[in-house]
Amino acid sequence: TIRTVPGGALLFTPSYFSKDSIIKNWKMTKMYNSINNIKPIVEEKSDLSAKLIIDKFVSYPNGALLVGVCRGKISEGLDFADDLARIVYVFGIPYPAFKDPEVELKMNYNDHRHQFHKNYLSGSDWYTGQAFRALFQSVGRCLRHTSDYGAIVFLDERINSNLDKLPTWLKIQNSLSVEQAQAVLNEFYK
Repeated sequence: TIRTVPGGALLFTPSYFSKDSIIKNWKMTKMYNSINNIKPIVEEKSDLSAKLIIDKFVSYPNGALLVGVCRGKISEGLDFADDLARIVYVFGIPYPAFKDPEVELKMNYNDHRHQFHKNYLSGSDWYTGQAFRALFQSVGRCLRHTSDYGAIVFLDERINSNLDKLPTWLKIQNSLSVEQAQAVLNEFYK
């Protein structure tokens, strides 16, 4: 589908580890070169500033594929309006690190509060909410004003069981095969 996308494309992953694994896999299977020949690949890296990453991304006049991380440097607070991003792919749901001590403490705190105040989010509800907040921040990068357009592709079947958590402005097409998704996107970009 990336071949038919006008302008730039974004791919967000849940973590730097998953981003690095995808890039490594692409390089081992020669997929990296295939994609890079269609749209140059620009990676978010933890040791690079957001400005350097964005400057490289926007330097390609026909668009590039920017591979970043939910909750990273480029997934929140930046505009990729108009042809800077006409599609956002999201690989996975960016749940916080479950064994992170701060996450565990917050979940335990919320569970304790929830016992006495039922309108207070339980730990698991808070945890899920954090994942979807980060997800919404990432997918919103390509739709920045009322006349902007772009496609959002979730590459995780768990989205189907969480459709009620998605914003109402998203027009969802449930579980399409690769071929069906390509046909829908080809029509969308005509």
